Amino acid sequence: MHIRTYLPSIVMGLVSLLTTAATAATTVVSNAAVHNLISELTRTDPSQPALLIPASADQHHFALKPSQRRLLDKAQLVLWLGAENEPALARIATQLPPRTRMVNLLD
Repeated sequence: MHIRTYLPSIVMGLVSLLTTAATAATTVVSNAAVHNLISELTRTDPSQPALLIPASADQHHFALKPSQRRLLDKAQLVLWLGAENEPALARIATQLPPRTRMVNLLD
C-alpha cells in the first residue's frame, strides 16, 4: 500500500484536524512521511507534532521504547495509519488513556 494513493484523503483529513492538533497539548504522528506533511502544514504553529516511529524502523515489527510509550501516554491526539499498517501501535491502542484520541488517517 502506497501513501500516495491516499494522499488526497490524508491531506483533507489533516486540514480538518489542524485546529485540533494546534490546541492539543501533545500531538503524536506515527509515520515519518505523514509527520513531514503535518509539520509542513503547521510550520507556523510553535507546537509541532512528535514523531513516534522513525523512518528507518520496520512498521510491522516495531517495539516501542519506554520513552515512546511515555510520549503516547501524554498525547491527546495520535495520528496513525491503522492496524493493518502499524500493528505495533494497534496492540497498545486499547491501553492508552481515555483522553487520547487516535485518528486513523486512512479511514
